[in-house]
Amino acid sequence: MREVAPGVRVQFQHLTSQIVRRAQEHLSTVDGILLPQGLLATVPGVDLYEDRWVGVVSSDSTAARPMSPVEFAARPWVMPYNAPGLALPPLHWLRAERAS
Repeated sequence: MREVAPGVRVQFQHLTSQIVRRAQEHLSTVDGILLPQGLLATVPGVDLYEDRWVGVVSSDSTAARPMSPVEFAARPWVMPYNAPGLALPPLHWLRAERAS
């Protein structure tokens, strides 16, 4: 970046759930917010890289075997944010499976 845009500075700030909930307001004061794809369905975005979702289980868990979608949805979840309005596709899928 120093070679391509020597006068540009980048400042990173820890992202809080407050910033995520009020992203439209915060975007009026900053140039961008780095978030997982789909976290805000109503805000346009640009893909910077590709990532994948994984299931995390304890090594001594019986869940380390293949599970059905219903079994998977019934397990505890590890998530960076769990607030109404999150647009993460895997979260929608899990919630739908848990409700069925």
